[in-house]
Amino acid sequence: MHQEENLLIFLHIVKAGGTSLRWALEEQFPCKNVLRCYESKGCTLDQVSAIPEKKRKKFQFFVSHYSFGTHELFPQPASYITMLREPIARSISQYYSFIYEDPKGKWNNSVRSIAGYIHNMKRIKHDNLQLRYIANLLQEEELTPNHLEIAKANLENHFSAVGITERFEESLALFSKVFGWKKLTYVRRNITKSKPVDFRLEPDLLKLLNKHNELDLALYEFCLSLFDSELEKHKVCFTNINSAQQNTMMTKGQLYFRRAFRKVQRKILRLP
Repeated sequence: MHQEENLLIFLHIVKAGGTSLRWALEEQFPCKNVLRCYESKGCTLDQVSAIPEKKRKKFQFFVSHYSFGTHELFPQPASYITMLREPIARSISQYYSFIYEDPKGKWNNSVRSIAGYIHNMKRIKHDNLQLRYIANLLQEEELTPNHLEIAKANLENHFSAVGITERFEESLALFSKVFGWKKLTYVRRNITKSKPVDFRLEPDLLKLLNKHNELDLALYEFCLSLFDSELEKHKVCFTNINSAQQNTMMTKGQLYFRRAFRKVQRKILRLP
C-alpha cells in the first residue's frame, strides 16, 4: 500500500496507454499533491528542481514523459509505476501519432513515410524506446544486451507495479491491489486517429522493425512474466478484473466534469 509521505512516479511511456491511465491515477491523490511535467507543455526538469524542497516533499504523485531517474529530484522516498505495450504495435502507433500531430510536415521528409520512419528509427533514437525509458537511455547511440539487464534490474528494484497495455483492466485491478485503491475509473484517451483500419506492414519492413525492437521485445516478455507473477502474488481474481471493466461504463461526462474541476484547482494552485 502506498504511504502518503512517499512519492509515486508514473513513468509515462509514449503510446503505451499512459494517458488513459494517468487520468485514473491522478484521481487517487489530492490535486495539490499531483505534479505533472511534460516537455510538450513547456515543463522541464530544471523547473521541477527549482521548486522549493519543502514544497517538492509534499507531492505524492509525479508524472512525465521523462525517463527513469526523476526520483533524484525529490527528497522523499519514491517508487515507480508504468505501462508497457507490445513493442511493434507501440512503434507503429507512435509513427501515426507523429503524422497526425504534424500535419504541416515539420518532421524531416525522410521519416514521414512508414518505411522512412522504420529505416531511420536508430538514427532518431526511437529503437527499443521502452527500454530507453526504463534504463534512462533516451540519448544513447547504441543499445546492448547489458542495457536490457539494467532495465530489468530497474523494474525489479524501483517499480512498485508494472502494467501491460494489452491487459489494461487486469493492470488496473493489480494497481488497486498493490496500492490499496478502492476504485480506478478511466476513459480511453489519446487514441491514435490517423492509423488506417486496414493497415498492413510489408514483410521486409516488419522484419526490420522487429530488429530495431529486439531488446524491447525481450523486455516486454520479461514484463509479461513479471506481470503474471504479480497477479498471482496479489491474488487478483476475476471479480477484481470484472470490477475494473465495469468502471469503464461510467459516463464520460462524469469523468470530464471531475477533470475540469481539477483543472480549475490546478490553476488556482498554479500547478503545471
